[in-house]
Amino acid sequence: MTAAGIRDARPDARIALGGCSWLDRRYLTAVLHDAANPLAAEVDIAAVHLRGELRSMRRAASRARAFFRDSGVRGPLWVTETGYPSLPVHQWDPALRGGEADQARWVALGPQRLLAGGPGPSSSPSATARSSARTARMPPRASCSGLRSPATAA
Repeated sequence: MTAAGIRDARPDARIALGGCSWLDRRYLTAVLHDAANPLAAEVDIAAVHLRGELRSMRRAASRARAFFRDSGVRGPLWVTETGYPSLPVHQWDPALRGGEADQARWVALGPQRLLAGGPGPSSSPSATARSSARTARMPPRASCSGLRSPATAA
């Protein structure tokens, strides 16, 4: 099994369940509790892609976190992809259908709403600030200069 191989090679590695575009609970339950290779105990991080109306972002994060917790995943939930379209014809939030200006509003507020979904009732503005600060301290792009792009990494 891949998780065992990863842990043999790097015991301190954290294993993430790939980002789910939508929570197909039946499929994920089958994967996490497969009789031959149950993954729930092997997964350190659950990852999802969340999009939606601003007013529903906190609830979506809380539901995803609760699903994975109830499924036996004890680690954090990472939102590895989120966003909002710039063209009004594709903007699904009725409160934000003004093109690029409303996309900018969503991008400014959406992650805050996700962070507000936080670890539960103990979420606070200071916890949100700490999470935002962690994101802000990501290494600069220049630190990845030694990596080859997929086109040249053969």
